[in-house]
Amino acid sequence: MTEQRDSIGLVTFASQVENWLPARSSTNQFDDIIQILEKPHDQTQTRVADVLSDVIQRLNGTALIILISDLFDEVDRVAESIRLARHAGHDLFVMQVLDSDEIDFPFDQVTEFESLESAMIPTTAADPTLIAGAYRRAMQEFQNRLRVECQQQNADFCCLQTDNSLVSALPEALSRSLRRDR
Repeated sequence: MTEQRDSIGLVTFASQVENWLPARSSTNQFDDIIQILEKPHDQTQTRVADVLSDVIQRLNGTALIILISDLFDEVDRVAESIRLARHAGHDLFVMQVLDSDEIDFPFDQVTEFESLESAMIPTTAADPTLIAGAYRRAMQEFQNRLRVECQQQNADFCCLQTDNSLVSALPEALSRSLRRDR
């Protein structure tokens, strides 16, 4: 995008905006983005809906918003934020990033599960064979609801696993979206 002289910016967040790099078309902008992305980030609970609403209010004009998150927030609140973004005229590309274990739930022995999102949730030991089916159904329902909400708002949605490189996956996903829209 910087080669085309398009303006690009970056927002990183957890429960609130942590870094705000306003959109610019300067040649140093990409380096600034990489520098921010390489900084370690807190493993705290994310508030996708609150932050997306905040970002929408701060933007001047319309933009292509690429939301990259696990989207672990209340689906109804995320959906409302997506509606607000589209109503404000923004294009939205939603990439849900999950670890393959979060999708496949491959555990077969008693396992301790620890929340990376909140210290308020205690570590829990469970027999995964007793909860695997319900977990997979809940995860599938969660992803389907997100996908449907995005489709209803004409926002692109894709799921990316953490073992895939974002550097190659993002351009590929954007290219698929552009081809589909033609």
